[in-house]
Amino acid sequence: MMAHTDWWNAFIGLEAGSMGETSALACLIGAAILIITGVGSWRTMFGVALGTFATASLLNWIGSPTNSLFGLPPMWHFVLGGWAFGAVFMATDPVSSAFTAWGKVLYGFGIGFMVVLVRVINPAYPEGMMLAILFMNMFAPLIDYFIVRPTSSGGWLSMARDSTGYTIGFAVAVCVICGIGVAGAAVALGPRQAENKVLDQQKQVLLVAGLMKPGQQATPEEVTALFTKNIRREVITLKTGAEDKAIKAETFDQRRAQKDPATSTTAPENAAKVFRLPNNALVYHVLKDGKTDTLILPIEGYGLWSVLYGYLAVDKDANTIKGITFYAHAETPGLGGEVDNPKWKAPWPGARSMTTRASPPSASSRAAPATPRPTPTTSTACPAPPSPATASAT
Repeated sequence: MMAHTDWWNAFIGLEAGSMGETSALACLIGAAILIITGVGSWRTMFGVALGTFATASLLNWIGSPTNSLFGLPPMWHFVLGGWAFGAVFMATDPVSSAFTAWGKVLYGFGIGFMVVLVRVINPAYPEGMMLAILFMNMFAPLIDYFIVRPTSSGGWLSMARDSTGYTIGFAVAVCVICGIGVAGAAVALGPRQAENKVLDQQKQVLLVAGLMKPGQQATPEEVTALFTKNIRREVITLKTGAEDKAIKAETFDQRRAQKDPATSTTAPENAAKVFRLPNNALVYHVLKDGKTDTLILPIEGYGLWSVLYGYLAVDKDANTIKGITFYAHAETPGLGGEVDNPKWKAPWPGARSMTTRASPPSASSRAAPATPRPTPTTSTACPAPPSPATASAT
């Protein structure tokens, strides 16, 4: 996400997005007007910002080897999506939010906590602001109740519910409990998530190779056995197209290598908005009678809302396309998500990846074919079968 967006552009409003949500600066001006006129509560806005910053910082500290969004800096949450608009104009709604002074802070803190949780833990739903606000709307009366309700209990419970100490203590307790729960879930589910990620990529390779049918049910053991029997992985050097035997294909992570300046280079300007190229790429050979029958190449490109990662299957002539699939993206179902529609994929088989070469491409160009037609990653609604080159140089 950050590789394709400048923070200041997002803050000012120069990045594309929904109406009213693109400029955090404009929302900040609106916040000042609402606070000065007394229409909006600064406590709620402050609570949302505090909850967002605290939760994002906590997840940064926890980290995750399988989910890069854990490392998204807190300041990015403030300028992406509908965060600013929701914090200023929606969370401050006087009817559905908390009424008490410190209740508004706690109410806003809960919104900030939830929006980061949704964005990071569930990358398939990259927004989360509206969901977080609706969720906390349900708790607003309860928050006011615990702050206002008198008690005769001893100890810290006898502290006035509208006191600063009680509110801070209650907020800290909620944050700690929820943080421990999130951290425990991330640590406990990390290995399982990594296994499922590998299994899903194997399925996608088998699907684009035609070894599995869409919707076909198979156990993890069956998928692994089918993959091992018919697929051979190979790490190649992009500059030469030669196999790099020093790198183990089973453990090579191309996306991680692409992000590391030590194992990648700056990409030339391209329509797919790929900014860095890894020095090595992972390709798959579909075997038939022990020989390569189909090549499966990794492709990527920026769509309407996100980077799309997928595989392109080409015949052994390295030019005739046999299929395409995407295994990771955050496109919306309405338009960008059409890349998952079988009807969109149907025109691809039989298309040519290169139309101007007089001879079959070299091993290097197999991983980075040139002279393409328009690609679906620059316009995901395009039904015509394009070339993989602008989708990715990898």
